[in-house]
Amino acid sequence: HYTLGEDITFSPLAADSIISIESSDVTLDLGGWSIIQGNATAGVNGILIAEGLERVSVMNGTIRNVTGIGIVINNLVTPQKNLIIREILFDGCQSRGISSTNVLPLLPIQKIRIENCSFTECLLPATGDSIIFLSATRSVFKNIYIANQSVAIGNKTLFNAGVTLSSIDSILVERFIATGSLIGFNSNNIAA
Repeated sequence: HYTLGEDITFSPLAADSIISIESSDVTLDLGGWSIIQGNATAGVNGILIAEGLERVSVMNGTIRNVTGIGIVINNLVTPQKNLIIREILFDGCQSRGISSTNVLPLLPIQKIRIENCSFTECLLPATGDSIIFLSATRSVFKNIYIANQSVAIGNKTLFNAGVTLSSIDSILVERFIATGSLIGFNSNNIAA
């Protein structure tokens, strides 16, 4: 169990992650503090959860002004199991708030729980979606607030393709500035 004792401001010279979780059975409690990118270096992520991990939790704080993704779930080859992301404010994450890296639906993240999270001013035009999972199963998305997004044609607030046997409950999306057509919510293959 790890708990922040103060804000972390990170100003890297190249693309990187502010915090990398590389082991299973880790709880990262931000303790109400913030993880902040302090410069404009492109491709900086807030938190990276490494491939194949189990029982990882990230909670209770803010990820602010990263030029990349707030939380990256790296599962190109080996999916994670039993992840919890709760009570996180994603503020100004330019690429996405939360994103998985898998491209194969045969490798779904199993049992991810995202609850009581807010996404504000994430998603610059033409760069991505607020939350994206290309493959997940037995997951819960609950009490999610998404606001103040500026999006371009074809961008979405919440995109879940190949999410099966999962629950989606209480998602509020408001205050959007959009050019062209806006896809506010896209979810395919949801099965209870």
